[in-house]
Amino acid sequence: NNEIITVGIGHCGIFMVNDFYQRIMDEHKINREGAFVGNLRSTNDTALLNKTGTHFECNKHNRYIPRAIFVDLDVEPVNKMRSSFFGSLMDTEHFVSPGSHHSLAGSLIWAQGHYTDGAEFIDDCLDNIRSSVEICDHLQGFQFMHSVAGGVGGGFGSLLVMKLREEYPDAILSDFCTYPSPWFHDERNSNIVAYNTVLSTHLMLENTDMNFVMDNGAILKGLRACLDKPTMQDINWFIGLALSNVTASFRFPTEPAVNCSLRKMHTALTALPRLNFFALSVAPFMSPKRPLNQLSDTPQLGDIKTCMTEYDITGIRPEDGKCINLHINCRTGDQSALDNMNEQVSQMLQRNSDDFVAWIPSNIQSYHVEDGGNLCYAQFAPLIQTQIISTTSIKTVFQRLCAAFAKVYRRKAYLHWYKGEGMDEMEFQEADKNVRDLIADINYAKTLWTVAPFMSPKRPLNQLSDTPQLGDIKTCMTEYDITGIRPEDGKCINLHINCRTGDQSALDNMNEQVSQMLQRNSDDFVAWIPSNIQSYHVEDGGNLCYARFAPLIQTQIISTTSIKTVFQRLCAAFAKVYRRKAYLHWYKGEGMDEMEFQEADKNVRDLIAEYQLCQDVVDDSADSQDDKLDKNGGQEMEIENDPEFEADEEDGDF
Repeated sequence: NNEIITVGIGHCGIFMVNDFYQRIMDEHKINREGAFVGNLRSTNDTALLNKTGTHFECNKHNRYIPRAIFVDLDVEPVNKMRSSFFGSLMDTEHFVSPGSHHSLAGSLIWAQGHYTDGAEFIDDCLDNIRSSVEICDHLQGFQFMHSVAGGVGGGFGSLLVMKLREEYPDAILSDFCTYPSPWFHDERNSNIVAYNTVLSTHLMLENTDMNFVMDNGAILKGLRACLDKPTMQDINWFIGLALSNVTASFRFPTEPAVNCSLRKMHTALTALPRLNFFALSVAPFMSPKRPLNQLSDTPQLGDIKTCMTEYDITGIRPEDGKCINLHINCRTGDQSALDNMNEQVSQMLQRNSDDFVAWIPSNIQSYHVEDGGNLCYAQFAPLIQTQIISTTSIKTVFQRLCAAFAKVYRRKAYLHWYKGEGMDEMEFQEADKNVRDLIADINYAKTLWTVAPFMSPKRPLNQLSDTPQLGDIKTCMTEYDITGIRPEDGKCINLHINCRTGDQSALDNMNEQVSQMLQRNSDDFVAWIPSNIQSYHVEDGGNLCYARFAPLIQTQIISTTSIKTVFQRLCAAFAKVYRRKAYLHWYKGEGMDEMEFQEADKNVRDLIAEYQLCQDVVDDSADSQDDKLDKNGGQEMEIENDPEFEADEEDGDF
């Protein structure tokens, strides 16, 4: 099942996991006792069980147990989970906290969670996680949920991520983290939140594979569109919805089949190794307290641009940068809404919008989550669109963070609390430099066949209103190309024409065209091959099974210099990506050397040069030595006024 273990760290992380699992249990029709309550005779309901093993373990009593671990250095949040339905459903090893006499309730100092108290507690936490790993058959990786600004979520969370990276180097570490918001400020730790966040980001950058950034303030602003006074419970409910949408492709089939595992999502989204922080947008903002059909102002669902700008939950503005990769997850039962989405994606790819970086050719991917037709949110909205965005706009989060860090660090304010836990001032400078380097990295990122006619068994040719001109060689080359070239971009070297027909008049017409083209020696063909057109009739016993579709089928196999445009387009796309060293780390990780890329690029460019050379060669076969010498006296003939001779002289060595 390619299992994923979810770890909630600190007060914030524990309640994120709580809401996340409540959402996906509803989606899979698993009740709070762990029993599947769907109809096993229903195809749709059976589909809900197909990949439950990713996030649930099925025990011997057919109870589905969440693969989740609740971790905190404060016993109170963990005890709340123990007293909830999770306590009766899960073993005690899923709830990890120290004794009450070691509790760090209300601790805000990152160093306490990472060094002193956290270091004493880390081994117990790792033992419990190992127990969960041992019952997995094929572990994909871990999902962490926490706040980076807290003493436990940031300090102990970054320590746990470091330890798991060392112990499970091949696992994908995915991080769902809340960052401090300029609109939603906790006054208790506002003075040291910049320290905690920079130190956490520094270590997350080095040890995690994917980081999905969320901002409670951005969510709060959005929820005000459907609720008068959104509470923290409303924010947590919506975060659970967002996380369930991001992970939906791991739990349900998608069309097309993309992002079906953590590793595939990581590969598709991470263009450069350090650009692994992603923004999220979820449309529409909604709440179980007030379904969408009760709103007076219904949002424009399905519009990609609107979702990016008005439903952002990361706290960024798309206009502040450019999009590197955009993955759009659609959950709907409305086929027309899905068709509209696909049409928008197609248009955006064709326009090559200024909102996207130019060095990745196709950087928009949309997919429909097929969740058995049982979308439990259909009562709230007819379509839910979730965007995972790799964008340079996310640098504004780190710029805001570094500015706040600099203000406090310039005065060495509150530094003594961290030094008292054993930290060195050099760690602050290294963390600040690493985050500023990340901002610089983000800014850097900104910076042949033919077959005629086209036909289908669904609609024979005699049913078409516009019947193509069959048998015409030139038409076939230009209008029925299936290689993606234009004949006018080069010259034909050899042309072989395969005819399949029972119509003798059509065959005679084809042969007549070939004869005329050979006589004319058309400019569309190179001059240095005398007879470079060959046509032949396939005698298939008069039993052409395609006769009901078309009276004549002509297939051309063309050796042409126009095909160089395919390789030119390829080299241009290669250069755009290679210039940034984008995705190169995936190949180097498999043992490849950068020299192989350079050799391959040079080889293809040499091929383009050879095709161009073939196109530019002229025919000098007529200039034989016998034409230049007088048969009687052996003297050179006076032919300098011959225009053909002058043309040959001007052409140089050829």
